[in-house]
Amino acid sequence: MAHLGFIIVPTGYTHEKVVQGHGTPYGASSISGQNSAPPTADELEVAKHQGARVTQVAAALKAHPHRT
Repeated sequence: MAHLGFIIVPTGYTHEKVVQGHGTPYGASSISGQNSAPPTADELEVAKHQGARVTQVAAALKAHPHRT
């Protein structure tokens, strides 16, 4: 997606739950299948953390707009 100008904000290893295997360094994730299990509390915590990172990046970009 970078070729379209999107900015990708992965989680990286910025949260202890990612290191423990809840999600990936590329982003929050949850596995569902035939049992339709909802995301675990740990997976939701990683997703919220990634959302906070996206918000921080968006705020920084807004504070410093590109000028042409």
